[in-house]
Amino acid sequence: MNSRRAAAPAPSRATAFRNPWCGAEIEIFVKLKPSVQGIIQQKLRRNPRSMAGHWRDWDFDLENGTGNQDRKEKQRRCVGKAILEILDQTLGPNHRWSCESDASLKEYTLTHPPDTRKWWGIEIISPPFPADSEWNVTFNQVFDAINRTFDLWTNDLTSCHVHVSPGPYKDSKYTMDQLAQVAKGAFFFESALKGLLPAERRMNRYALPNWSIYSPQQYYSVALHGWAPLFERITRHAYQHGNDTNAFARRMTTMEGSGETTRYASTSFDPFARLGTVEFRRQAGVASAKTAIRRVLLALTLHITALTMNFDNATRDVGRAHPTTEHLIGTLFTTLKTYLPERAYKDAAFKTWLQQCARDYANDSDGEDQFGRMVRRFDEVEINKREANMRAYGVYVVSSYLADADITDSHHGLPLRSQDSGPIYIGRVSHLIAHITNNQPTAGYRNALSTRLVHV
Repeated sequence: MNSRRAAAPAPSRATAFRNPWCGAEIEIFVKLKPSVQGIIQQKLRRNPRSMAGHWRDWDFDLENGTGNQDRKEKQRRCVGKAILEILDQTLGPNHRWSCESDASLKEYTLTHPPDTRKWWGIEIISPPFPADSEWNVTFNQVFDAINRTFDLWTNDLTSCHVHVSPGPYKDSKYTMDQLAQVAKGAFFFESALKGLLPAERRMNRYALPNWSIYSPQQYYSVALHGWAPLFERITRHAYQHGNDTNAFARRMTTMEGSGETTRYASTSFDPFARLGTVEFRRQAGVASAKTAIRRVLLALTLHITALTMNFDNATRDVGRAHPTTEHLIGTLFTTLKTYLPERAYKDAAFKTWLQQCARDYANDSDGEDQFGRMVRRFDEVEINKREANMRAYGVYVVSSYLADADITDSHHGLPLRSQDSGPIYIGRVSHLIAHITNNQPTAGYRNALSTRLVHV
């Protein structure tokens, strides 16, 4: 260890929570853009030796259906190398991002994206980064660069996992008290967190609620006995083996009854012994930088909230109930503003996004309707349209005042869409306002519109 670091005074409690470290694992489907494919094939015909090995090995005729396992695995490796080449050119040679082929992203099951049989599953992994760095700028650079070569797609098979360690330094370790706090937070906010998740992430076998692994009886008895029995059990197991944090992390991954361990928990302690991190696995996939940034911010604020919360006081406040989603949103936003630097959440519109999630997923069903279908707010196609708009525009406009307006995006020449109970017009706000202003609506009409601009 660096002697200067070792000699530095321990950070105060308040300072320590202001700079956790984290990293993201982004599972996603990518497809080579037809225009890019044409250029690459042309260059390969002219001078194949001028092209990188992954392009020479690329199988342009291979489809992602069943069979051809060896060829498909080779193709996934080519995809990963192509993305790493893009990141090398964008971020420089020492960026430490990585890509891994991921056969669990079963391409043969895809039915919705265009050119269905040409998509490949890949996992893009960020390096660890401190919360007070310009990591969100890097995320934008990464997605912009990859999207110039590849189309992007997300669905129920993909997810965005976020690893967190306490900070304020990269090599800072969790104390036993901190691990116990994180565990308590996983249970305390479970019900409220579900209100921010689409149906397929509420009970997902790759990100099970922590109560389904540890202390289900105590969790379900909260309505009868309150939170104290559950939290006392967590504290007892935390110090059962002295100050052995690895033993406690293993206990939190051990399923009650069977004694088997699993890494598939919403808040997973499985990476702790290997990486020194806790992994937040509950969130859905992403296909835009803005959504990825928000996923990281949600994991960070859940983490910091758990570390800083006085659970004795919190449980007295709620009694035998569970915190509501509305309460969680307010708590996470307070945590964001209190403990994270502004540059970590600038332009993320974090609270607006959380409120939007709560509204959008309020009517999602964990089960199925009478026709055997899961009730969902957005289907796969709509989710990817929204992510594509997020990549292209970064904001959208919600306005019930424009129901009768015939408006197009004057910059891109695209019709702006209406949807649901009120129209949703998607475009860069500046271009949209300019277009409306050119049509000379009344001042009051413009003022009413301006109050409905929503950064997402």
